[in-house]
Amino acid sequence: RWLLRLAVLLQRTAVDPRAPCDAPWVVSDTRTGHRGRGYRGRWYTPGWPWPFDGGVGIVGSKCRYGEAEPNTTGATADCCAPIFGKVAGVRCYETAHPAIVETYLATTYARRTQSAELPLADLMVGGEVDAGKLRAVRGRYEQQVLWVRPPLPLPPLRGLSTSDRAAVQRFASKECLTALKGSL
Repeated sequence: RWLLRLAVLLQRTAVDPRAPCDAPWVVSDTRTGHRGRGYRGRWYTPGWPWPFDGGVGIVGSKCRYGEAEPNTTGATADCCAPIFGKVAGVRCYETAHPAIVETYLATTYARRTQSAELPLADLMVGGEVDAGKLRAVRGRYEQQVLWVRPPLPLPPLRGLSTSDRAAVQRFASKECLTALKGSL
């Protein structure tokens, strides 16, 4: 929900964040009985075959932007993308897959000219992201890719207007509208 609200305020498409490949919630080969047949000792898609029920998994691959941050060198590393099983409320909004960013920024020219980092700390007031400040800066970034590196835990977004809330509700799936109403 946080990512959706931020994307609406910036008038951008949100991209699924990458997941740490060694996160404790990733199902291990030991727990599934696959005895080392997973990638790096992890079994990335619980409940195979696809679509699996009742879980979140990851798919491992090589990428340039494993930690969702600017990378001007083009170097690749192991990274993981989350995949979602049939779990009510998990997929509350549509986002773009990280591979779209990878493809778009494949050239050195694009990496240097078509991405920028949003200084989120400059847009915070009292530990909260100020929606008015976000709206004020969104037009300053002409680059196609705008990196946002939020602190954890995610800071609250304050000052959403009635039209912001309506836009968030337009993008949310029907199963998530009830959950979103309490947080808008």
